[in-house]
Amino acid sequence: PRRDATALPTIDVMAGSSLGWVQHEAGALDRALLGAWGVGSALLLLSLSTSLLRLRRERARWTHDAVDGWSVLVSPDMGPALVGLSSLAIVIPRWFLDLPSETRRLALLHEREHLAAGDTRLLALGLGLATLTPWNVAIWWQVRRLRTATELDCDTRVLRAGVSARAYAAALLDVGARSGARQTLQPALAEPKSLLSRRIVAMLTKPGRAAWLRAAERATVRAPSRPRRWASAVAA
Repeated sequence: PRRDATALPTIDVMAGSSLGWVQHEAGALDRALLGAWGVGSALLLLSLSTSLLRLRRERARWTHDAVDGWSVLVSPDMGPALVGLSSLAIVIPRWFLDLPSETRRLALLHEREHLAAGDTRLLALGLGLATLTPWNVAIWWQVRRLRTATELDCDTRVLRAGVSARAYAAALLDVGARSGARQTLQPALAEPKSLLSRRIVAMLTKPGRAAWLRAAERATVRAPSRPRRWASAVAA
């Protein structure tokens, strides 16, 4: 049989055309993904910038005060927390002034430990990296773990200073039950109840403290409605 001289060139043309189509589609997909990446990061940065600007405006209206020998900012309802990056300050809500003196002291000691360790800047750095890669679930997970680690480490430093674990847990419950959810980028006593529960469990899981642990876990669930009652159960 005679060989068709045009067969191989035809196959080459078809293969080249298919390869060109694949390269074109791959390039279009790359551009789409890069565009989505840029838009996602831009939206997160815009949201972050808006929150920081709003926080800065609110901070300008807060009053300076001295509570138990420490300089603080007093806000209508935000805190206790650290605010700022270049100029850090402790902010407390107005209702904080009505707390028992020991609860105030422990809460302020908590924030002072965060201030000394530079936890706010560390968390801001982690969040900034996550914002640049909004698609990276692993980084967001690590940021969440970093938040937990800074809180647990802060609690450890407070307890090493000689603070009673039961008194400290009671302060966490009392303040955590009253605090709102307006914390932005700041390690604070106001936080998800799951993290608060984990912190209290970590403090109270020593032999002979099973009863206090059960009381703390119940208080974490019911704290929003009866903060004083459950905080007293842990402190007793």
